[in-house]
Amino acid sequence: MYRAVNPDEDLLLKQVITDRFTIPATDRAYSWREVLTQEKRKPITDIIVTRGAEDTHFSLEDVADAIGESLADLLISRQADEKSIFSDVNRKFVADVAHAVANSLTKSLDEGGRLRLSEADLYLLIEKALLENEAYDVAKSLAFRRSMEKTGGSKKQSQIVVTPPLSDSIATSIERRWSSRSGICGPISSG
Repeated sequence: MYRAVNPDEDLLLKQVITDRFTIPATDRAYSWREVLTQEKRKPITDIIVTRGAEDTHFSLEDVADAIGESLADLLISRQADEKSIFSDVNRKFVADVAHAVANSLTKSLDEGGRLRLSEADLYLLIEKALLENEAYDVAKSLAFRRSMEKTGGSKKQSQIVVTPPLSDSIATSIERRWSSRSGICGPISSG
């Protein structure tokens, strides 16, 4: 369902992300990777994620952490009760979206053997999975957090402009971008 953009909520969300970004990941209150079974926490050696000059094996734990931290940022910005953030419902949501990302990647493996993708591509897959689950605000939170990571936590974060849902021309542009890639996920539908 469409929800009007509230600039005040976005500014509060950006502030929460900025504040939480300075806290080391090990000191944050939630361990989202724990929502995954032990079996799912093992890195997948056939999927390589390129982070700058470094190659790492794909880890579903990292995906769960990214989704969970984005959800936590959003809920904290909305002043949710601390106990409700790491609830059973939210843990299941994080696990389900993380598994959707993994399923998308493993389908690509079935078609070609090994897979290499950039960290940016991985985050686009996470955003796509969030949008498919109608978690638009969590996807926005993830985008804000990624912007913070790219700028190294600098004040450039406050320059992000939030726009309403994608227009057909933007969705078509994104679809063209994905279709020119190695086929790791399908096109985004505009309707």
